[in-house]
Amino acid sequence: MKKIKSTLILLILSAFAMASAEAVDDVAKVVALKGNVFIERPQGQVQAKVKDDVLLNDTVSTREESKTKILFIDDSVLTLGEKSKLVVKEFISSKDDRGKSVYNLLDGKIRTIVGRTNFEVHTPNVVVAARGTNFYVETGMKNNVHYSTVVCFEGVVDIKSIDASVKGTVILTPGMMLKVTEHQQNMPQPEKSTPSVLSATYLDSSTKTQDTGAPTMTQAQAIADTLSNVTAPPIPQQPPPPPPTSNAPANTTPVKINITFP
Repeated sequence: MKKIKSTLILLILSAFAMASAEAVDDVAKVVALKGNVFIERPQGQVQAKVKDDVLLNDTVSTREESKTKILFIDDSVLTLGEKSKLVVKEFISSKDDRGKSVYNLLDGKIRTIVGRTNFEVHTPNVVVAARGTNFYVETGMKNNVHYSTVVCFEGVVDIKSIDASVKGTVILTPGMMLKVTEHQQNMPQPEKSTPSVLSATYLDSSTKTQDTGAPTMTQAQAIADTLSNVTAPPIPQQPPPPPPTSNAPANTTPVKINITFP
């Protein structure tokens, strides 16, 4: 009997856990883009448009001189720079603090404003973890060696190597940066961001939403729907001008004036 009760309790707790934290497929929307942006799925590749859905396991890629801004359902905003490729690897939605999102940045650069979930970006050589913060990640190849650069603007960012043999975690605070190259035996020390690096992190894109802050999904949809349905109001017809008036009286009455000179 006790075993049955214990099993029932476990089932109830599991049900509550699943209700409060669950994996979802429809995780984001494209709220802005510039140039050629594509979404890759098992069914094929499509060119992205504003208001398109981004699903779990989608790969979003940009071409040269192209950018996109994506708003996730946890209020995280991700701007993907040119010649970049990002995979939405994991997304667990939660009403409490157990939500989690994981993204694989295969190449290129992103700037993120992290919402209320635990947020991770995996590059070929590092794992970047943050929550409720604003940071930038760039990854690529130089001299056939993978590198990743991370810059923290707000909050705290944790960085560790993909290579399990490289021990330790580097913590970045606002204004600090870290560059990690493949095959390093130890994690490097963070350093202060330089003006040239900060300039490179600016990934603004043409947008139908405000660039400051992180609007909710409902707000983004409302803005996009409003803009797409707006029609110009008809121009009111001006009344014709009144006919010109004459200063001459309509009727004349003869007047006789007698003037006597002395």
